[in-house]
Amino acid sequence: MRADLSVLRRFGRDHSGAGALEFALISPALIFMIIGVIQISLALYKGSTVQWIAERAARVAMIDASVDAAALTQLIESDLAEMGEDLEVQVVFQVDNTGAVPVGRIQVDYSYPVALPLVETFYATFSVDSVVPMPQA
Repeated sequence: MRADLSVLRRFGRDHSGAGALEFALISPALIFMIIGVIQISLALYKGSTVQWIAERAARVAMIDASVDAAALTQLIESDLAEMGEDLEVQVVFQVDNTGAVPVGRIQVDYSYPVALPLVETFYATFSVDSVVPMPQA
């Protein structure tokens, strides 16, 4: 606490303006980095959300043999809406019956726009791929 006060007093006595000039030079880069970290964090959070929902849909497919791609797409979109996410996702669901045990593969893709100041908007693309054994009829 005492050290904080001495720093504030010393800063208050400094009339040369060097501190203000240094801050003016560094602050744009600092603000850019802070906004970038926030944007990348949001993209990773939404990617984690899509992964969790895709794995949940894969568990539903593993339990219910009658589920199809349309039902899984509806389940994923309703889960995203329930969580308050307005993400556009592409869902692909295929069942492979060539082996002894049929397996279902669900793939969910989405792109998140990352908007940074002074930089063209780019998209962070995430893809979740889950393979689960399917119940035999």
